[in-house]
Amino acid sequence: MLRRVAVLSVLSMAVAGVSLVCAAEPFDLDQFLVELEKFGRENRRLNVPADHGRYLQMMVEVSKAQRALEIGTSNGYSGLWIARGLRQTGGKLITIEYDKQRGGEAKENFAKAGMNDIVTLHLDDAFKVIPQLEGEFDFIFCDAWKPDYLKFFELTFPKLKPGGLFLAHNAVRQPNEMKDFLDTVKSHPQLITTIVQIGSDGFAVCYKKPAAAGK
Repeated sequence: MLRRVAVLSVLSMAVAGVSLVCAAEPFDLDQFLVELEKFGRENRRLNVPADHGRYLQMMVEVSKAQRALEIGTSNGYSGLWIARGLRQTGGKLITIEYDKQRGGEAKENFAKAGMNDIVTLHLDDAFKVIPQLEGEFDFIFCDAWKPDYLKFFELTFPKLKPGGLFLAHNAVRQPNEMKDFLDTVKSHPQLITTIVQIGSDGFAVCYKKPAAAGK
């Protein structure tokens, strides 16, 4: 009798455990992004603001991007916004971060958000990684050391698919630090470039013309 009671007790606990698992709430990405934004602001992770993140997601979805590249992952905040858009388009993201601590945080954050099937993170120097990347990208986001923007653009432009987008952050707040880049993309014959201001900062948004239109 005691054995039967014990077995029933174990079964009851097992069923209760299954019920608890089934009743667990799905991951709340919105709340996670709020927490990451707060963490980044308090710990100088130099993340994009939330409204800029939403803009990145929107541009990914509107352009129906399939293969995205991010230069400057930090702790993964902007990458999560991009990945969120790619979840809708069925695309993938390659993101590069030089700082090992921030990159480690990004790795954890992508895993927590369930984005490992979308995001590939490289913890290395972008100038080494980019030449090794094969194929084309239809969406590139650069948020790194501003004086290097032109170098990053020149390195990635051949890999940018015609009809693709190259977005550079801080084009409103730090134009002097990236003047050579801005001068280049504004006068580039294969690009249509505009500055998009959202709040106190914004993006240089560069659209690579299809081959026929660029002649």
